[in-house]
Amino acid sequence: MRLRKISLPTMETQTRERSRELTPEQAASVLAELDAILASPTFTSSKRCHDFLECIVKHALAGNYDELNERFLGVELFGRKVDFDTGADSIVRVRASDVRRRLAQYYSGRSSPSAVTIGLSSGNYIPTFQWHVAEDKKTNEARVPEPSHGELLPVTPDPPRSNAWLGFRSFLRPLPIIIAVLVLTTIVVVWNFRPGNGKSAVEQFWKPFLRNKTKVTLCLGDSHLYWLSSDLRQKVDDNQPSIVVKPGDIVKASSGGTQIGDVRGVISLTSLLNSRGLVTQVLWPQESHNVALDHTNVIYLGAFNNVWTMNLNRNLRFFFDSVDGEHGPIWFIRDRQHPDKRWMTEKITAQRTDHSYALITRIIDPDRSRVQIAIGGVDEFGTQAACEFLADGTALSELANNAPKGWQDRNLQLLLEMDISGIVVVNPKVIAIQVW
Repeated sequence: MRLRKISLPTMETQTRERSRELTPEQAASVLAELDAILASPTFTSSKRCHDFLECIVKHALAGNYDELNERFLGVELFGRKVDFDTGADSIVRVRASDVRRRLAQYYSGRSSPSAVTIGLSSGNYIPTFQWHVAEDKKTNEARVPEPSHGELLPVTPDPPRSNAWLGFRSFLRPLPIIIAVLVLTTIVVVWNFRPGNGKSAVEQFWKPFLRNKTKVTLCLGDSHLYWLSSDLRQKVDDNQPSIVVKPGDIVKASSGGTQIGDVRGVISLTSLLNSRGLVTQVLWPQESHNVALDHTNVIYLGAFNNVWTMNLNRNLRFFFDSVDGEHGPIWFIRDRQHPDKRWMTEKITAQRTDHSYALITRIIDPDRSRVQIAIGGVDEFGTQAACEFLADGTALSELANNAPKGWQDRNLQLLLEMDISGIVVVNPKVIAIQVW
């Protein structure tokens, strides 16, 4: 007997074939499911993941499978050069992993199944579409033959049942109901004794805000802009070896700006809070100094560029500090209980920063009428990462599993550490917790 070798199609080939066979109605269902996913808090809290998923799904529906590779996505989504080193720069792989995690989180939180599930298998960047079609129930009952005209079917009488059997059947009849009640009661008891009483980790952290449903004010930090006089600017352009700065050569701009990391953080937080029914307002640096914040729930964004954040942390265990270094200021977070312990980064340019830290502080007034949260990093990457951390249900679930009992209603400080790939924040995680 001769054996013939059979080549089985790979998962990628199967995915391509299934995508090519989609009917217009199925493609419309995929787009509708994509819109629902992108509008969920899981993806509105991360613009990078939002854009990544939208890009690969729409390219797959258009049949552009050859473009769904690491190099194309690096150029298309992250502004990399065409010849960038995919081995050294892992931004596409990291973001794909984040998208897979968020998809799993999204579908685990759905209360009802969707017509189609969008997925992303490991090892490639081609999305998968899994359809959920209710199958017709098949019955194995034998058909009773229909009598022909003038023909009578014999009738077989049921065997006689004893009174004992009938009594036993009456006893068994209520058992399924009793078992169902016991199972339901057990589920309710276990659910009520879970940490946070069954609430998600996001709701547990933001519980002090959600309790009264009052307006939340977000205050951005200030990044001062300065103007150089035309004479000083000319000297700088000419690269003169020694420059004397005269009064009036440097003038502070009348209006300040803010850092892009702080802005991205605000977008993540407002999307989350608005989805929970809270009204938010964002104040620019020059506005926050003219508004009374003593009677409102407030979030301060930024660290060294936000005086509110600096003041809130000044006398707490973890606080911000800085010293002059050889190449400029060195910014860090200090531990008051261990003065020699510092978490720092020498920030020269954004591209040269590959590690960062952030501090999240939540202070609840004794009468629970007001909550203050300060979110700041040693640089803008840290601030952005801390905001995304507070909007990420998976990350907060890890916090809930490790935080001391009762942390939901107590003051706390969270020290975060994260990696920076290019200008993208990767894997923020808690490295220290203080609760009181």
